[in-house]
Amino acid sequence: MKGLNRYDGYTFKAFRRQVGDTTGLPPNIIRTMAEDRLGNLWIGMDGNGLLYFDPYSGRYTTYRHNPANPHSLAHNDVYFIHQDQTGFIWAGTYGAAWTVLIPGLKPSPITGMIQRIQLPE
Repeated sequence: MKGLNRYDGYTFKAFRRQVGDTTGLPPNIIRTMAEDRLGNLWIGMDGNGLLYFDPYSGRYTTYRHNPANPHSLAHNDVYFIHQDQTGFIWAGTYGAAWTVLIPGLKPSPITGMIQRIQLPE
């Protein structure tokens, strides 16, 4: 099956890239995926950043690295996603950089809800 597939115990529902839809699943390799406490999916892509997927609405939001914006994703290769005990979403990216997504707020590079943390090498 292509795309992202959800199985509810009875049937599969496939979420696929739609040509011309900039809010959908990008064409790339999924490296990692995590479900947060609210049932949303965070999908780490190889070269296409971090996707936030609301399974109830079927909508995606993509977060990518922007060198001019310090509140964007640290890198577009995402290898690890984890929600800690406080609810923060941690995205580990290429180059030992971490991105923290603040809980309770929809991440937005414009409003600065994303914080980059560079680990020492």
